[in-house]
Amino acid sequence: MHESMLENGLDFILNAANLLKKAEDASNAEEKEKALKYCMLHLSSGIELIMKFRLYIDNWTYIFADMNKANRRDLDNGDLITVDYERCIERLNTLCDIEFSEENKKYLKSLRRNRNKVEHFITDATTEALEVSINNALTATLIFLQNNYEDMSFSIKDMETRKLTEKEKNLLSEIINVVSSLQEHHKEALTLAVKQASMVSLESELVECPSCREKTMVISDSNDKCHCYMCGYEAKGETAAREYLFNIEGVDEYSIVKDGGEYPLYICPECGKESLIEKDNTYVCFSCRMIYPATEIQFCSECNNPYWVAKDEREDDIGLCSACLKYKIEKY
Repeated sequence: MHESMLENGLDFILNAANLLKKAEDASNAEEKEKALKYCMLHLSSGIELIMKFRLYIDNWTYIFADMNKANRRDLDNGDLITVDYERCIERLNTLCDIEFSEENKKYLKSLRRNRNKVEHFITDATTEALEVSINNALTATLIFLQNNYEDMSFSIKDMETRKLTEKEKNLLSEIINVVSSLQEHHKEALTLAVKQASMVSLESELVECPSCREKTMVISDSNDKCHCYMCGYEAKGETAAREYLFNIEGVDEYSIVKDGGEYPLYICPECGKESLIEKDNTYVCFSCRMIYPATEIQFCSECNNPYWVAKDEREDDIGLCSACLKYKIEKY
């Protein structure tokens, strides 16, 4: 049960982000106040769970309120009193070497105080004050995720590794997607998206997404698709390449062909799919992720398809791709 703490925590944070978005879009004060109230409750619960999970990763005894009474049976049964909110922050700092800025500690503790008032009493805080408290705490939470879940895996018992589950990865992606639409948190969402994408591809190989235009799209991921870790856009390489040319480069196939020009989408010499484009003095395939220096790509004098010529083989190049060269040899 303790292993699902992170999943539950991320789920609460996702719900809080959706409620904050609902509050931003509310048409009246009553609707906004209700959304903020439940946002505060969910965000506070989510923060507590992801922090306790981080304690658990370092040492399972750390999540007990009284570590002297910690035992495995109670942990496995879920029959334990866990560390409270403020002491959890202290233990993360003193036992796990996780630093919180004084400002972020203040934001997290303020959220907890406001949460208790909202849950148990009639609070005198204004809607605007609650919204500020939530936004500040959400910023601190996103920074905590950036700093502590950067490599998407955690050491347990020195040698073992506990990686994020697919559910946890998906929840994190959904959080990024919702948070990116919030007025105050686009920058934090972008940082998280880049870090998540960088676990699949080198950051230098990320490309601009045709949908959200952020440089957070991975070419040819494990599903053989291009996937944006900011907005969730996903498409096969051929489709993503066309949409990239239109939305990012402003290249309209119809207009170019109509005027007798050449549409700059080519067949990749490696995978044979029409998903190769020229980008930043290189040719990049959106299907197989091959990257060729522009100086090493030549165009066949017969079929006009691109082919690769290594730097040390340029002097021997006769201007034909392998397919056309083979055809001519067999013909004559």
